[in-house]
Amino acid sequence: MSLGEAIALGCLIAYLGALAIIDLRTRRLPNLLVYPGIAVALAAAPLLPADGYLNALAGGLAAFALFALIYFVAAPGVLGGGDVKLAPVLGAALGLPDALYALALGPLLVAVVAVPMIVAGRWTLRSRVPYGPYLAAGTIGVAIARSL
Repeated sequence: MSLGEAIALGCLIAYLGALAIIDLRTRRLPNLLVYPGIAVALAAAPLLPADGYLNALAGGLAAFALFALIYFVAAPGVLGGGDVKLAPVLGAALGLPDALYALALGPLLVAVVAVPMIVAGRWTLRSRVPYGPYLAAGTIGVAIARSL
């Protein structure tokens, strides 16, 4: 990993960490932070795990399409609008197929946290869970694994 790639990965981790904290506290992913993330991830694609502009664009479009489909058709109410807008950032940063791996990790990470919270009585099956932190964690995990 080059110094530039390490810096780009560090910036991605810091950015996603900040978004995760904001989502946990406010249950919102602000457009002011999410939209520029798409442009930055595309611009920095050669230094990120996407490893190129075309793969970053494909990853961003695929992630957005998948989450838009879930949001509007398959399971309305499961995702928030911010999650749909965050998906292309994650997709552009990772490219294909890694973006799909990261997006698949999100529900698994939610389950790892939700089961003990439900058993402890702190959550119910109807609890609204901020999804951004789990998407961020999945993306960070895949990005680090890809960079090793």
